[in-house]
Amino acid sequence: MESVKGELRRLRSGPGAEDDQQRTFLVRARFAAEDPAQVIANAREVLTCVVEEMCDWPADERWPQLLPAWFVERCAPEYDESFDADVWLRQWRAMTPEQKEAISEEPWTLSSWLDHFDPTEEGAGKDRS
Repeated sequence: MESVKGELRRLRSGPGAEDDQQRTFLVRARFAAEDPAQVIANAREVLTCVVEEMCDWPADERWPQLLPAWFVERCAPEYDESFDADVWLRQWRAMTPEQKEAISEEPWTLSSWLDHFDPTEEGAGKDRS
């Protein structure tokens, strides 16, 4: 629970002196945007929603109500029942590095994005680094 409190504090106010003392893993990113302050505010808004749910991870169908609508609307549509992960993986492996990079720039599905935070046994969020 303390790690969640620490994450929320860092999201709201940035890293503090206590983070240097605890050797907290921090990522510094550089980016260009017309309104960088809005980009940071948006990231904080979305990540705060996710971190607040870490102790009691919601079911997938609850996330569209928990996250900001503007974020959910920008996600790619979820895969339907005709999606074949094995076929997709074979296609991915056959792509050139340039093709893979182009695809990596496309929007993610909400469920794919959330999987990187999901702390349950099914999710990949146990190691979010």
